[in-house]
Parts: sequence; structure tokens; C-alpha cells
Amino acid sequence: NFHADPEAAHIVFEAFTPQAGEAPRVTIVPWELCVAQGVPWTFFDSMCPPENDTPKGKFFKDVNRGMEKMLRVKRYDATPEINLGRDINLGDDNNLGQEINFCPCDAYAAAVHERPGMVKKARDLHVEIELNG
Repeated sequence: NFHADPEAAHIVFEAFTPQAGEAPRVTIVPWELCVAQGVPWTFFDSMCPPENDTPKGKFFKDVNRGMEKMLRVKRYDATPEINLGRDINLGDDNNLGQEINFCPCDAYAAAVHERPGMVKKARDLHVEIELNG
């Protein structure tokens, strides 16, 4: 998460040592893709207690608590979560007053890692993380 923790992103990128004469390669699943492919909160609710009152359901709820807190709000409210949401590009103001769908970003990244053939469009880009700006 570049926005929330640029120092961690910098460490990850620096950790990849290229082969002789090659540039390091890191696969990134962009935030914008995750937002565009969000799933309804009814799906999220079906995976969590009380609908799914199992250890896996509780785990799913716990690991996604931050995403739920940030996104499961009405965008017309002037709360810090809303302002954060606008800062991280949740879209234009046409969806004010609407909830943003659940964005399982980590699940999408894991899926791409496990099945890279599912990627329909990719680009090679040079990336640097600005830490002092």
C-alpha cells in the first residue's frame, strides 16, 4: 500500500535484486483495478459472522477490518475516512452518498501470483518510491 506506508513499499522494491544486467521485476496489482472490481458488501457479509460464524469467518472479518472501516461509509459524511477515501482515488463525486464496494486487494494480488495467466493486460514500468516529498 503505497499511500498508507511508502517506507514499506520502498523496502519491498529495494529487496528485489536483479540478475546481472536485468532490471528487478515486481508485479503490482493497482488500487484502481481493485476499486473497479470491488464486490458488494453482501458478499463480504456472507463471509463474516454472524452469517459465517466460523474461525475462518472471524479471521476474514479481522484481516479486512481496516478496509471495511475505510470503505463502508457513505461518501457524503465529512469523516476522516471519507477524506482519506477521496485522497486515495475512490472515484469522482458522482457516487457521493453511496458506499464503495468491498475491495479484496490482497486476494487479487494472491490470485495474480498464483495464476499469472489470468492477467489480460500488463506493462513494464520503472518505479521509484518518493520518501521525502
